[in-house]
Amino acid sequence: MSEMNESAGDELKMERTRVFSVLLYVLGALLLCRGVLDLLVWMKMLALPLWLKMALDQVRPVESLRALLLWANTGVLAVGLGFWTLVAGFWAQKKMAGYMVFAMAVLSLAVLMGIWPLVRWVVFPSSFDPFFWPDYLQAVIALLGIAATMVMLRTSGTQDKAAD
Repeated sequence: MSEMNESAGDELKMERTRVFSVLLYVLGALLLCRGVLDLLVWMKMLALPLWLKMALDQVRPVESLRALLLWANTGVLAVGLGFWTLVAGFWAQKKMAGYMVFAMAVLSLAVLMGIWPLVRWVVFPSSFDPFFWPDYLQAVIALLGIAATMVMLRTSGTQDKAAD
């Protein structure tokens, strides 16, 4: 009887780890997309959101350049974070040592990076641009990061119980 419970527990733990690694892969791909989009905006190959364009039109060119450089900086950070999120997904799939700590660091950064549009829409409702879809991408990144964190915490609890 206990062997059956143990095998069911192992199967549940494996399934949660599989779901967790898939969430990390999806999150990593979305972060890479967001980073590439930010870099395309910086290179002026993609249009700025209307609220930012209007704000930049009202400032001196130096501030406008600083804002675009900050935009490029977030793009580079998103590309790097996306890469490391994919690595965390691979480590989770292979159950390499320390993947939970590494994944927690990556997920917390992804959530912090993606939560900004949601906060901005609540605090500054006029900044909502329904046609600027990278903001939606960031919101999805934040929500997926939160979901992956919840799965990771559930998986971590299961592993701790199995170790007892």
